[in-house]
Amino acid sequence: MFRAAHPKNNLRTEDSFLKVQRYQDGQWVDYLSDRDFETTYTWQREGAAYSKAIIDWRIGTDTPAGTYRLTHAGDWKSGWTGKIKPYSGASSSFRVQ
Repeated sequence: MFRAAHPKNNLRTEDSFLKVQRYQDGQWVDYLSDRDFETTYTWQREGAAYSKAIIDWRIGTDTPAGTYRLTHAGDWKSGWTGKIKPYSGASSSFRVQ
């Protein structure tokens, strides 16, 4: 779960709201995104000023063992100026065996 902005601030038609990344050869490599069947992105409002993004990954039996993390990207809108700016975050890494 990530603190999030409204997804309509930028629909990310050329990108993704979430990525599952695998650590390989000293760097994070994209493994899945919100276009993949195994992932789900859910946005929920929390009160008047906050919202959250819930990222679910149904790990398949054919998923290679390794170190992974989940990332979230979005765009927040300033309540003062109306300007929209991108943000991103990543979970802690975890092992799939």
